[in-house]
Amino acid sequence: MTRPRGRRARSAAASPLCCHVSTPSSRLTAVPAPGQTDLATIRGATVRLPASVVFRALAAETVMLDLRTGLYHHLEPRTGELLEALTQAGGPALAARRFAARTGQAVAAVEAELCALCLALAERGLLDVRPAAAS
Repeated sequence: MTRPRGRRARSAAASPLCCHVSTPSSRLTAVPAPGQTDLATIRGATVRLPASVVFRALAAETVMLDLRTGLYHHLEPRTGELLEALTQAGGPALAARRFAARTGQAVAAVEAELCALCLALAERGLLDVRPAAAS
């Protein structure tokens, strides 16, 4: 069985995540790029997948498909787990607490990974991020 071909992907040079973009797919891993400072604004945000984006967890990776562009995005296993936690919780703060409780990791470290993932996915149009309203 052959994979559908996607449109040529854009360069990932300005991405907050370290990843390689290729046609027809790209690989994403949740590793903040040096100098990334916008993570604090994302912590309390609510997130959801756009209607044109679907994902599926497979044995060795998670695959996201943007139906608008036809691009596949292959996520490393850890990043796929973070995406699933993020979409179930609806935001990085709650997802971090749940994921950290399940894995025994520090909440702050998981939260930083989730925020970096939110920024990277939002940059590619794969996630709608709504910052928390000011009180």
